[in-house]
Amino acid sequence: IMGWLSGDAEGITLSRRLGLFNVTWSSSVIVSPLIASYLLKMNLELPFWVMAGIMAAGCLNVLLIAYTVAGRHGTGASPEPIAATGEEPAAAPAAEAIAMSPFKARYIRYLAWTAAVVGYTAFGLYRYQMPHLATVIQMDEFVFGWVMTVLSASLTLAFFLTARWTGWHGRTRWIFLPQAALVVVSLLLTFTHSAWLMAPLMIAAGLSAGMLYTNSIFYGSTGAPPAVRTRRMAIHEICLNVGLILGGYFGNLMSEALGPSQVYPYLAGAIALVALVQAVGWNLLQSRARRAGGFALRANALR
Repeated sequence: IMGWLSGDAEGITLSRRLGLFNVTWSSSVIVSPLIASYLLKMNLELPFWVMAGIMAAGCLNVLLIAYTVAGRHGTGASPEPIAATGEEPAAAPAAEAIAMSPFKARYIRYLAWTAAVVGYTAFGLYRYQMPHLATVIQMDEFVFGWVMTVLSASLTLAFFLTARWTGWHGRTRWIFLPQAALVVVSLLLTFTHSAWLMAPLMIAAGLSAGMLYTNSIFYGSTGAPPAVRTRRMAIHEICLNVGLILGGYFGNLMSEALGPSQVYPYLAGAIALVALVQAVGWNLLQSRARRAGGFALRANALR
């Protein structure tokens, strides 16, 4: 869907179109932790029955919409028939393309994809390991639901802000700063056993993860032909799921072995190490590209 929606839009149009899509799906997970925690206090099985009912209703709704659209626009599954009706937003003009050096335009997506793995490793650990921490420190289920709601709401807020504000376009600092913020959040969580302290940390974590997510889809789409964008969005999703598996599964294994609070220093160290490797590798590749460009210019001058 992200590859389809991006079309061949660039710059502000691309940012806003993807941002609106991200706000749409992420807004659905804002209240779900709170509702689930309330239902959990009533009955252990109740959240799963409610979830199954919502999923069934959602699937039915999607199927009805799919058949309705197919009946109106024909049986074609590709976006071309819909675009021919004029309902698909027009592509952005080439003037909206953000100004980047050839090196940055070619390689920044790899930096963003790596950072997406980092961001969602942290996000996965916060979301799936922190219930263990909450149980150990005897935090009320409903209070913990509020903490997770703050995390989800902050993620959605990040998508909204990055859709409206374009100052981060083409600037690698907005790939590294969120990773630095996650290092600080993880270190502080080591000593945090109160919901009042966890909540502001989850705000910072949600904003950081949302920024890294946005970087990944934006730079994956920027400058690519429409047919390539869908494949790049698949890479983006793989990066997110790798991060969620690393954070959720291995975070819980380490939590069982070391204790729920002792996982976070390791997470902070891992994020810092990956960010450092990213920074060193980026600067080395950039220096090599500059030297190669200088050699090419001198060779052309000699000719």
